[in-house]
Amino acid sequence: MNSDLTKQLVDKFPKLYSKNFHFSVGDGWYGILYDLSAKLSEYIDNADEELLEQMRETGIDFDQTCLVGQCKEKFGSLRYYLNCGMPKEVNDIVDVVEDIAGTICEVCGKEGKMRNGGWIKCLCDEHDENRKK
Repeated sequence: MNSDLTKQLVDKFPKLYSKNFHFSVGDGWYGILYDLSAKLSEYIDNADEELLEQMRETGIDFDQTCLVGQCKEKFGSLRYYLNCGMPKEVNDIVDVVEDIAGTICEVCGKEGKMRNGGWIKCLCDEHDENRKK
């Protein structure tokens, strides 16, 4: 993801991403990552003290540690890794967004599908054709 989009996510969601966080995905997934980040941030902001204490016990202190450890593309799909165990409902949200990414062009954000051609990528028709040239 380009540096401007990365900065937008890092600045908007400081509990999720460290200042030097790197998204190893294309710009086309910015929208779904923004939506996921907003949902996770809202969940954390509304978490009860018991959940926050469980997170602290697993090493998450939002003054020092960010929730997201890694965000990358692998085999054409989004992989989004958290730094601690979270309740099933949070993992379910992440799973749904990872699945949705498999239908969105990683380059432009339009409708896409899994394409083979060396590396497996989720691309729209236009970007798949451009890759073949």
